[in-house]
Amino acid sequence: MRYNVGVVLAGGMVVLAVPPKGRGGVVAAYNFGPNGSSYTNAATTLAPDVTASGIMSTNDFGIDDQFAADDGVGGSSAWYANNPGGNYLSVSSNASQFDTGFWVETIVTAASGYAIDPSSFELFGGAGGSSAVRSAYIFDNVDGFPTSIATNSSGAPVITGGDLLTSGAFTVVRGAGGAPAMNEIQVSSFPSDDANLTSFTVRIYFDTEGNVSKNIDLGSLELDGSVVPTSTTLTWNNSGAPAPADGITWDTVNNNWNNGTSATTYSDGSNVIFNDNNNGNYAVALNSTVAPASTTFSNSSGNYILNGTGGIAGTGALTLSGSGTVSVSTSNSYTAGTFVNSGELVIGSLSSLPANSMATIGTSSTSGKMLLATTGGTFSLSGLTVSSGSSLDIGGNTVILSYGAADPIATIQSYLADGRNAGWTAGEICSSAVAALNSSQGKLVYAIGYADGADGIVSGLSSGEIVIMPTLAGDAKLQGDVNFGDFQILAQYFGQSGTSWDEGDFTYGGTTDFGDFQLLAQDFGSNSTGLTAGELASFDNFAGQFGDVLKANPGGGYSVVSVPEPASLGLLALSAIGILARRQRKN
Repeated sequence: MRYNVGVVLAGGMVVLAVPPKGRGGVVAAYNFGPNGSSYTNAATTLAPDVTASGIMSTNDFGIDDQFAADDGVGGSSAWYANNPGGNYLSVSSNASQFDTGFWVETIVTAASGYAIDPSSFELFGGAGGSSAVRSAYIFDNVDGFPTSIATNSSGAPVITGGDLLTSGAFTVVRGAGGAPAMNEIQVSSFPSDDANLTSFTVRIYFDTEGNVSKNIDLGSLELDGSVVPTSTTLTWNNSGAPAPADGITWDTVNNNWNNGTSATTYSDGSNVIFNDNNNGNYAVALNSTVAPASTTFSNSSGNYILNGTGGIAGTGALTLSGSGTVSVSTSNSYTAGTFVNSGELVIGSLSSLPANSMATIGTSSTSGKMLLATTGGTFSLSGLTVSSGSSLDIGGNTVILSYGAADPIATIQSYLADGRNAGWTAGEICSSAVAALNSSQGKLVYAIGYADGADGIVSGLSSGEIVIMPTLAGDAKLQGDVNFGDFQILAQYFGQSGTSWDEGDFTYGGTTDFGDFQLLAQDFGSNSTGLTAGELASFDNFAGQFGDVLKANPGGGYSVVSVPEPASLGLLALSAIGILARRQRKN
């Protein structure tokens, strides 16, 4: 049994120890209770875009099944006028033998273009005519019906096969007059595979548990859930389409799409595909907001350009699966993430990559690339995965990555080490802007800096955030220059392992060491004229602990020049940190 239902009787009323109903509204309901002087077994409430069978579609595993429109006082065919709760559907056993396994069901069918997403089911019923216990067992067609129900003259039946959703006992006896109290038996939620169904059957098997000539009186049954449009797959192709079909505009007017059999217009909730079978139309103008179920580019022979004043919204994802390039400059807010399985995605504006969204670049077997083609912007991500051989080129932009309980800083560090090893032109995180700066001059060294808000070093960066941005090597505080404050951080963490950029590790090796000091020295003071003589002396003294001296570079920065008989590395820590402690100041 997958779900349990508790029933408590209090003062003649039924109190249920059950979870609340699921999402959605009524899909189909049957009320056999007070409907005047007539009886119906048809659904009394039905959602739009579905049809339902009458509740008396039945069969029997046992000896007999009988149905009567019961008046509540003993099975008379006449309605009992003094019983305001009358008109109950009675399921009864044979008068001379106990019976088991008779059942009723409802079959709900969605209209074309719609699907049923059931969330809960409930029935109200009582034991008719005496206090003997009777029971019900609920199954559906998705999870399977039983193959047999074995008669048991002294108790509950033995059920073979099927996937029982829930069961319950009818112990409340309806009275001779007035609305009877009834037990509720509820399936509080259905399994996850009970979704997007064109037809759905709920079947209730009843058992009199060895009693003869006993009724089970049903007051109501209700199936709750949602009836939703099914997703249509549309391909961008206006070939042979009737006017209007300009081959350019993504809207609900132009017949620029094909549904697999004919030309059509776009509608929200569709799965849209842009491939090379597009009548040569690789330029797409989007000047309104659309909400497809998914957006897929699978182009390899040409490159798509998506621009305009509109954007892609909704709960779907954007996926690249071809080898071509897709350039996007619309303002987008889709929420299921961006997946560059292959090819290249060029992000042309700050709003083209949805804020606080997830980006996945490449797969275990394919490589992809994402280029942030703007300059000086800040992008926000809630997740980032870059497969080996793939790359995120941040260009001249900043990326803020928000994370939850698991801190991905080690992964980000490895992505950046891969980019540095490739000269910033490739690698898992790279920057074409940094590569261009380094190749255009030799005085300064540019790199991609990063910091974890959990370190509490970079101003304005909260815990749970990682910032990634182009800057000068040695800029530990990510302030755009390399100054005495950055030098103090390097000295504080010098010789330690498990460090990051904001702790002086500018070579992405996980240790702050002399190689990091050399990078910092080359860019030291390059963008600042505020260094005091004392700060420069401390900086030079630090180099001296290695037997080196500093040589000023034309245009800014310093080179670390070795002299004979270098001093031991072990002299560094106490002397350098002591100097810095005396000169600690805010930079």
